[in-house]
Amino acid sequence: LLQELYAELHWDAEEPDVRVQAILSKVVQALDIDLRSPFRGRILKADDVRSAERCVSFTSVFRALEKGAFFIAKTKKGHVVEYGPLWEAKNEATLARATALLSGYFNVIAERASDVWLRGSGEGGGLAMNDGVTVCINVLGRVLDHLQTTRSWRLHDLSDAELLEVVSPYAAAVGQYFASLSAKEMTSFRSLRGSQGQTTGTRKVEVFIHQSDPTFNPPGLVDHLAREKAETTSKAFEVIREIEQILQKTVVGELKTEFGEDEQAWFFGGVPKSVRMKVDNRINEEGGKKGGREENLDLIDYREIAQQNWFLFEKPLAREAGSKSKDAKTKWLAEVNELRKSVMHASKGVSLPITVEELASLEETLGWLRSQTGGN
Repeated sequence: LLQELYAELHWDAEEPDVRVQAILSKVVQALDIDLRSPFRGRILKADDVRSAERCVSFTSVFRALEKGAFFIAKTKKGHVVEYGPLWEAKNEATLARATALLSGYFNVIAERASDVWLRGSGEGGGLAMNDGVTVCINVLGRVLDHLQTTRSWRLHDLSDAELLEVVSPYAAAVGQYFASLSAKEMTSFRSLRGSQGQTTGTRKVEVFIHQSDPTFNPPGLVDHLAREKAETTSKAFEVIREIEQILQKTVVGELKTEFGEDEQAWFFGGVPKSVRMKVDNRINEEGGKKGGREENLDLIDYREIAQQNWFLFEKPLAREAGSKSKDAKTKWLAEVNELRKSVMHASKGVSLPITVEELASLEETLGWLRSQTGGN
């Protein structure tokens, strides 16, 4: 309530930072009533009743805008030395510029991710809520900084319409990010709560924009990507190792059951000649340091073994139910093997990235394999 009243109490304040808070108060109120605003009827003020649609608190928008450099960019000893891109000489002009940019920016986002935006705080929502809106405002601040520093644009010199025009492609990317999230990913994003969650969510959107525009590189993003890459590769290593362990136990176990426990029985009875030769050559070259034949099978070898003994392995290892081809049904093994190469090379210092999406695919494959084999 105090924030809502701030505009009336401090509209003519001498101190710029106090005036900014007064303007911000009116900006948030304007977003709730402006016919052009996607926030119309969605801002939760002091006297409003919360609903699935009206769930974006006045305070969350106010604070997100206040902490950015939208109006005051730099101060020195309490004095403003550089104003932000939304600052104008008169309060009314600053109010109009800020309202126009925020309405336009969020309109593009809402159009690109209309389904999740319209859901508000309802099931499947998460964008038009406090944390989602804060993330979008955080990204807007990074975009404005990028345009001023990397592109060297004088945003002060742009009209309100021109400013929105240069920001809109980034707004489209933000909307596309949210539109691209699966229901499970949206639930995961929605679980990012508080300042730490907002920081994580902001980084996720920044990474998405960076992938299509590498020049968009907000402070800290490179370090974040490096940490994420290291963590993702480490997790992928563990997932692939478990997939290999399950495959070894499942495939060799079935061969022993079918052809006999003796190594010569199952090895010569169920393993293709090309694989047998490769395994024995490796053992000879390394002097048996890595164990016997069972321990020297590669992940990709299980595909050849499965195809040669399809009567044993169609049920546990065939994946593409709509295909009749053994190649298609075991293609997942080749895909996991390609990711394994990247993981193993990365562990040796070769920079071959494992993306978050690839890790998610590996984890999904592991879950499927566990269900097919009983975990083994």
